[in-house]
Amino acid sequence: MTAIDFEIDAAGTVPAAELPVLARRAEEAGFGGIWKGETNNRDPVAVLAACAPATRTVQLGSAILHMLARSPVAAGMAAATLNELADGRFVLGLGVANPTLAAWHGGRFARPLSMARDYVAIVRQTYAGERVDWDGAAFRGHDFRLGGARPRHPLRILLAALGPRMSRLAGQIAEGVIINMATPAAIREIVGWVREGAEAADKNPQDIEVAVKVRVALSDDPVAGRNALRPTVAAYCRAPGYRELLVRSGFGPDLERIEEAWRHGGFGAAIRAVDDSMLARLPAFVVGHPAELRPRLDEYIDAGATRILVPLIPVAGDPAAETERFLAGWGAL
Repeated sequence: MTAIDFEIDAAGTVPAAELPVLARRAEEAGFGGIWKGETNNRDPVAVLAACAPATRTVQLGSAILHMLARSPVAAGMAAATLNELADGRFVLGLGVANPTLAAWHGGRFARPLSMARDYVAIVRQTYAGERVDWDGAAFRGHDFRLGGARPRHPLRILLAALGPRMSRLAGQIAEGVIINMATPAAIREIVGWVREGAEAADKNPQDIEVAVKVRVALSDDPVAGRNALRPTVAAYCRAPGYRELLVRSGFGPDLERIEEAWRHGGFGAAIRAVDDSMLARLPAFVVGHPAELRPRLDEYIDAGATRILVPLIPVAGDPAAETERFLAGWGAL
C-alpha cells in the first residue's frame, strides 16, 4: 500500500518552534512520514532532530539534503544522529541540486553522477563506523571514523533523480528515488530507469522505494490557490534538470514563454507567465478540503509511486494555521 506523507514547512514560513507540534499533528492525522526539504530557509537536519522526539511512529526524511551544502562525512554523522533520535525511522534523501544552489555554498556544480556516487559511498562508510577511505572524482575522504557505538539501525538512502542516468544510478546505489515536479507519464519513465539500475546491481526492483512529490494549496478561492503555486513552478522552470524533465513532458512552449517573460520582466513576470493550463498538467493542486486531494493521488500511485510526499504551499497570511487546518481535515477523512 502506498504511504501518504507530509512535507512540513514546505515554504519555510512557519516559526521553527511550532514545527515539532505540527509534526505530531501530522502523525495523529494518519500521515506515514514527515519530510523536510532544503533551500534557503529552515535547516532540515535541525528540524527533523526537533521532530524526532515529538513523534513515535512516522518516518522522518530529508527531501532533499543538497550534497554541496555539507560534506559527505557531515551528512553521515547527521544521519547516524537522526536515526538514533528517531529509533530507526529516518530516511536520508540526497540530491546533487544545481549550479545556483552550489554557488550558495561556495561549491561548483560538475559531474553530477560522480558527485552522487562518491557522496553516497562516503556517507555509507561514515554511517557504518568504518574508517573513511575514498578517492573519488568529486568527493574525497580519509581517516575519519565515527566515534561511539555504531548505529543500530540500517541506513536508508533515497536519491533525487529526473533523467535516465541519475535514475539508473539511484536504482544501483540507493534504496530508492525521490521524484519532483513530474507528471504521471514522466514518473513511469523514471521508474523504468530506476528499476533497470536495480536489476543491473542484482537488486530486486520491486524493493526500490519511489517517493513522488505532489504539491497542494488549501483554499476555497481557486484563483488565490493557483497564484500561490505559480512562484514554485516558475522557479523550477529555470532550474537545470527540471527544464529537461519538463521539456520531455511536453512543456517546451511553456518554458519558452516563461523564459521570455523572465528576460523582460524578471521573476514577477515569469510567475505571471505560468498559466492555468500549465498548472493543470503538473502535480500541483488547489483544494478546498483535503478530501479533494486524495483521489487525485491515484494517478501518481498507478504510475509507480510507493510514497507520496505532500508539500503544503501557504496561500494566506498564517501558514501555521493553514497547516493545522489541512492536517485536521486530513485526520477526519
